Amino acid sequence: MAGWQLLNRFGNIPHLPALVTGGESMTVEEKVKPNMPNITENFTEVLRNGIELEMIAIPAGDFILLGDKPTVVKLKGFWMSKYPITQAQYEAIMFYNPSYFRGDSNHPVEQVTWDNAQEFCGKLSEKTGKSYRLPSEVQWIYSCKAGSTTRWCFGDSAEKLGEYAWYEERKYKEPYEPETHPVGQKKPNQWGLYDMYGNVSEWCQDSHNYENDYLFRPDINRSYQSSIYPTDGSAFIGKNNQFVVMELHTYGMVRIGCNRDFSYVGSIGIYDRVLFQNGYKQRVGFRIVCVP
Repeated sequence: MAGWQLLNRFGNIPHLPALVTGGESMTVEEKVKPNMPNITENFTEVLRNGIELEMIAIPAGDFILLGDKPTVVKLKGFWMSKYPITQAQYEAIMFYNPSYFRGDSNHPVEQVTWDNAQEFCGKLSEKTGKSYRLPSEVQWIYSCKAGSTTRWCFGDSAEKLGEYAWYEERKYKEPYEPETHPVGQKKPNQWGLYDMYGNVSEWCQDSHNYENDYLFRPDINRSYQSSIYPTDGSAFIGKNNQFVVMELHTYGMVRIGCNRDFSYVGSIGIYDRVLFQNGYKQRVGFRIVCVP
């Protein structure tokens, strides 16, 4: 048994003694935490084959979640990926590309399940020693608004929407065939995040019960139940395996991330919040967050 090494899974615990089994010592090594960047600084991960993953520092702050009862959410600082995860980044970690829309590996990955996104985060966390996961719904909205108090990050009028978002007007003939675009082609928001207003819809960490939880139809006069959300900005985990997907709601335009087989739609401002069963959905991708 000589030479066996046990990994301390609980961080750095000083002065761990050597274990003795059958008269032979076993070395216990401490798990050294990675050098985390300052929470106010952006950083870049280098993946396989030199593929880079840029992470943007999202400042701590208070965010008012409107609904049945305005709720103040206090978020700590975290990092969010600058773009939706691209096909190149996904393949660098997962070793395959499931996307329907090909041609340029700088397009966002799509046709990924919620479980696929979780596996990507787990493998990236294992590779880097950092803590990666999907953003909570509140983290996603907070990051998209980027400190703005207007309807859009650039103001209340949609006149400049084309500078920030990919969208189609409602003048199309069936069958409508959407497409993705290389990331970063439009303007970023104030915090340096791209494609928050379209390209692909994006999985979040939250799960909800379609029948009983917060997404209610406007035609039965029920409101968004904001009071159920954790006040620290973490994900709401319900009793059912239906997961939140965030997509752009453009009022009179086709939603860029729109999927026609969704279970249910509810709206918060310009965002459509869709509940999907865990499965492959065309035009559904994801971005990730890193937490200290």
